Amino acid sequence: MNVAMSYNKSVFIINNDRHTLNTISEVCQRLNIEAKTLSSGAQLLAELDHEAPLCIFSAPILADMDSSALLQHIQQLNDELPVLMVGQSGDVHCAVNAIKQGALDFFTKPVNSRRIQIILQALLAKDHE
Repeated sequence: MNVAMSYNKSVFIINNDRHTLNTISEVCQRLNIEAKTLSSGAQLLAELDHEAPLCIFSAPILADMDSSALLQHIQQLNDELPVLMVGQSGDVHCAVNAIKQGALDFFTKPVNSRRIQIILQALLAKDHE
């Protein structure tokens, strides 16, 4: 019997690293959050016209835009939407810039599932206030 899952919230994920996608998706599933994988910044912006996710996990550099442009577009649509960047551990300059430009946090690969869970639980609690 196939039972459809009913989710409370969703998160958008733009990242081509399979381990990162799997880790975030598994944590989301445990928390009853739908993980929507998107392939580009343009696709993300189009989705934001229809849905307000709990947060966005994004690579700092996408095929069609960098984190600076992405954050600017997101802030124009919804300046309270949390954006979490996921990049390489050596991307210190990128991490600092992303935080300065409005990203909530910067996770390094390989992502830590416990840390992802803690931040998602905090966002869920804040969303229910």
